[in-house]
Amino acid sequence: LKKTKTPTWVNHPRRMMLHYQQIKNEIAKTKERVVFQVIGGNWGLACNSLHFIDLCSFLTGEIVEEIDLNWLDKIIHKSKRKNYIEFTGSVKGRMKDNSSFIITSFDEEISDITISISSSSQRWIIQEGRAQKNIYLAKNNNFNEEVTIIKTAFQSTLTTKIVTDLFELGNCDLPTYEEAFVSHVPFIKEALNKYIEITGIETNTCPIT
Repeated sequence: LKKTKTPTWVNHPRRMMLHYQQIKNEIAKTKERVVFQVIGGNWGLACNSLHFIDLCSFLTGEIVEEIDLNWLDKIIHKSKRKNYIEFTGSVKGRMKDNSSFIITSFDEEISDITISISSSSQRWIIQEGRAQKNIYLAKNNNFNEEVTIIKTAFQSTLTTKIVTDLFELGNCDLPTYEEAFVSHVPFIKEALNKYIEITGIETNTCPIT
């Protein structure tokens, strides 16, 4: 990509969603470190964790310092895609400013994802899926809840904006390859190590999508 000077972006579309952009702006105002948590049931931890790690990086404006997969369940699940695998359990990590994340997929029936983003003075609880809403609590309002209905855009809608921005502005809201690389590489290395540890299979290929 460098040799051919090809500008490249990675499809982590939560960065494009208005409610996350607004949360990022609020966090930037206080400069407080963040505790970021994702919880759901059987939602594809192996192939989707990087979307949430990237979201944490976007919200804090920081790069990943550490990723820990030692909290995964010691079991391999079949992926919905042939010849690929899935994990359940938790992925933990830390950003460069000591903000932290824990991303959990329970080994149970599929259930919607809840995201909580907390600093010392503000809290956001975002419900994705069927009950799409954002619950906001702030110290300056005695942590009384404010509930806002949100609408998660489909990829078809987002793609239209991405293409328009790229052609008209030469840029878009997605992370660049360089930005995404910083979290993708350590996650894939850790996932491969965990796969080898659980299965006993010696390989240099990490079978996740």
